[in-house]
Parts: sequence; structure tokens; C-alpha cells
Amino acid sequence: MRLDDRDILAQRAQRLAQPAVAGAVGFQELVVFELAGEAYALQSRCILAVFALRELIPLPGAEPGIVGITTWHGDLLTIVDLREALGVPEAALADRGKILVLGSARTAFGLVADAVRGILSVPVTEVRPLPDGVAQRRDLVRGITRDAVIVLDEEAVVRGYGTTH
Repeated sequence: MRLDDRDILAQRAQRLAQPAVAGAVGFQELVVFELAGEAYALQSRCILAVFALRELIPLPGAEPGIVGITTWHGDLLTIVDLREALGVPEAALADRGKILVLGSARTAFGLVADAVRGILSVPVTEVRPLPDGVAQRRDLVRGITRDAVIVLDEEAVVRGYGTTH
């Protein structure tokens, strides 16, 4: 099931409206998205926006992972595809559906996603270390949930791709 920005924000508002339970384990709110049929997630606090990719201008000869640029709020936004870094099959440019915007207003960039599944709230302690053989760039990954959602390290992703433009 694909969600649009309004659905994601509505889910987030519902979760934030829930009263805190005294003594409860800390939770993290994750935006779950798909790449090549695999589930990945980033903390929602690092995502500035989610939008459908309409136009992508390829950048031949760009650094690995950078697939092109598009417009976002009247500015050019660098688009990054983590498939190669994560060791998942690459797809044709036309097959890409959503962009997750990360970074800050001055250093924002977009990550390609096939689809956005929604918001997932998990206990901080539920994210376990990644098994061997998963993801080529393990520095981009924090761990995996019991539901096999690979949680990316947003700081490593921003550090690795956020200053490329």
C-alpha cells in the first residue's frame, strides 16, 4: 500500500497524540520505504518531505550513488539512489516512484524509494545489529527490526551524500 504525504503526516500526528507511558522503553518513529522489494527505514525526524518523482535529469559522470537532479520548491535537488551501496538490484530510472528529502534546508538532497509504506514506531531496543552479508555499505545501516526492516543511519547517509552539491 502506497501512502501520500497527507497519510504519513496523519499517522505521525496520531502517534504523537498518544500519551506517554511512565517508565516505558524509548520508541523511535521510522518512515518505512521500499527498495527492490526490501523494507528500509529512516527516523522520521530527519525527513523534510516525501514527494512523487516526476522528472529526473540524469547527471552522467556524477559520483557513485548520485543519479540526477530534480526541482523541489523552485530549487535543484540532488537525487541519490542507495541501491548500489546497499547491494540491492538497480531499477530503471522510470521505475522510481518516491523521493524522501533529507538534510537541512541548505544541504537537502533526495533519496529514491520505490514506495513509502508508512510510519512504524518501534522500541529503541528492538533494532538489532545487522547480520553478516547484508548491505555492502554497512556504515549506512544502524540495524534491523524483528520484522526485517533495515534501519538506516540517517547521520551516515547525510554525511555521505548531503554535502555533494
